[in-house]
Amino acid sequence: MIPKKLKEKKVLIRRPPYVHRGPFRQRNQLIWPSVASNLAARLELSGVNTSFSDGNLYPQLRRTELGQKQLMYTLIGYPYVDVVREELQLLRQTGYSEPVFIGGQGISKLKKEHQNLLFSNLGPIIFLDSLEDLIDPPIPDKFSVDVVPWIKRNLSTAEISQYLGYSSLDSVHPFNFPLFIADGCPQRCDFCSANKGMAQQWRNEEALRSEVEYISEQTSVRQMPGLEVYLSTLDGFLPGRQDGKIKYIHDILEEIRDSKQPEEVDFQMQMLASTHMAARYVKNFGLEKIRSLKHLGLQLVGFGVDGGSEETWEGITKKQTKDDVYRAFDALTSCGINTQALIVMGFPPKNLGEGKIKYLYRHWKKQESDIAIADDLIRRFGKDTVEVRLYRATDLKEGAVMGYSSAAQDFTTLRVSFQSERLEGMISSVVFLRGHLKHLIQGTSAALPSLPLLSGGRIVKAYSLVAETYNASIPVDQ
Repeated sequence: MIPKKLKEKKVLIRRPPYVHRGPFRQRNQLIWPSVASNLAARLELSGVNTSFSDGNLYPQLRRTELGQKQLMYTLIGYPYVDVVREELQLLRQTGYSEPVFIGGQGISKLKKEHQNLLFSNLGPIIFLDSLEDLIDPPIPDKFSVDVVPWIKRNLSTAEISQYLGYSSLDSVHPFNFPLFIADGCPQRCDFCSANKGMAQQWRNEEALRSEVEYISEQTSVRQMPGLEVYLSTLDGFLPGRQDGKIKYIHDILEEIRDSKQPEEVDFQMQMLASTHMAARYVKNFGLEKIRSLKHLGLQLVGFGVDGGSEETWEGITKKQTKDDVYRAFDALTSCGINTQALIVMGFPPKNLGEGKIKYLYRHWKKQESDIAIADDLIRRFGKDTVEVRLYRATDLKEGAVMGYSSAAQDFTTLRVSFQSERLEGMISSVVFLRGHLKHLIQGTSAALPSLPLLSGGRIVKAYSLVAETYNASIPVDQ
């Protein structure tokens, strides 16, 4: 049921400023507001007037801009909580006293007591376990709503140009945007904002075609040379669906190219997948099918290999084995498709205490496995074909906030180029050299020193440094 307060006033949906600005934003390219536009379009279909404010375009939200509008935040990840809290604090000081709605994955994962603690003394706050709670059942869900009418009414020509990364001096780079095509994942990793523990659900093809056509037309008007499409599926090699979706999207792009521009436009697609399903796909269909995907425009596939061990993968219901990992990377790279190993690395909560020291030990053992498999993948396939990512890993149950940045100029900094609005709050940069990692911690919980993480069982030094920080002893395997 739509709350009465939302029906009475216009709702301003506010996107917080980016927490991290990775190397892929060096050209000041923004991320297309797919989550916000989808939510706003659904609210308007339910009778709620909406507008949109992007904190990356308009950093300071002023009381005069709000007027009598209702304010709503949709938080992608926990790091945004601090950003929103600071913004609300400044806003309340200017006299804004209306209730603020806060929802999304960034808040729903926090315990109720943490929610109240984080936003205490900030006036009336309404927490939503899910922003979908605002929508009556008859209203179209996020898979079927067409967002283009809302975009045309609410985004200016200048704003669209900025989202496309377009400028007269920098028009040679293809625009990369996240295309929402599916949600849901049977795996239960803790760092992603997908709907976990459920089968993938696919977006309505009419709504999908509408958005792709609109974005393509906008790039054509600006005479941009290409379009890089990030397909927001959690497993691109699920049997029976993804090949059809890739071909479907590619056909739309070709239709638009042929009708709008005589010259050839480069269309490239990227997606996530599991190594288990990719290896199975190769076994069932052979390399020729992979080559056909390359021909259709599939340029990059990211595989989650976080944990580095089959025991860890089994704990989050991933069925992959190390043989799957190597088979998938080998098959795709041999067909000319770029691959990325996506590895989540992070620090444990700030206030562990004596009772949780076993957790800390297991955490660092996992880090060691991550380093070992990353080192092995780069040694096997080369740093030019395998890119290791660092996602912003936090323990949401404990409410820890950690941040990372590059630690040394003489290390090889790996490019972060795999974009998705759902993941934007967790992406940072990692410095990597032959399996040796260094992290420079920043942010509100920067209590840990920079830790030398060494592969090959030499992680004892890191244990001792953490132990000094927490004034606790850590058991180390002999």
